Amino acid sequence: VYFDKIINGLFLPWKGNIWLNPPYSAPLPWIEHLFAQCDNGNLLSALVLLNTANSPKWAQLLWQSSGSVCLLNSRVQYWHPDRPEGKTGDRDSMIWYIGNNHARFRSVFEELGTIR
Repeated sequence: VYFDKIINGLFLPWKGNIWLNPPYSAPLPWIEHLFAQCDNGNLLSALVLLNTANSPKWAQLLWQSSGSVCLLNSRVQYWHPDRPEGKTGDRDSMIWYIGNNHARFRSVFEELGTIR
């Protein structure tokens, strides 16, 4: 299932394994919804791509969780159908893992950055 501006995932349950790339301008409601879905048992695991940060409330929620994080060594190159050559982001990024297989996350992502 793919959620976008038309199908707003904040008003729907998430189930199973998810990939979350919330709007960078306002990730807090998405991170809160992520943890609500974890708390109610809907999620098995989640990968979350965000700008690297430590002070916003959404970042504090992630840093206080039992999740693992990969601080990426290089900036993400974003692809879009109108821009097939991609565009490198202007900020550093991190990928969070929420779930029960932290060893697997480490083994897959350790070549891309520093893991905690």
